[in-house]
Amino acid sequence: MKRESFREGHKAGAETVSCHLEKLASLDLLPDHGFEVICLPIKVARGSAGCCRPVALLAE
Repeated sequence: MKRESFREGHKAGAETVSCHLEKLASLDLLPDHGFEVICLPIKVARGSAGCCRPVALLAE
């Protein structure tokens, strides 16, 4: 893969605010509806990006 095409993939959607989540576990334990997701950032020293800790809040 050429580096130019690799970089283009990172620019996709840059015109709008977007979030990409991957490698999530235990999604089968969540209900079909009635929950919210909060993504808690994990700070990376001197990084321009980083990972997050996604948390599901279940409705009572």
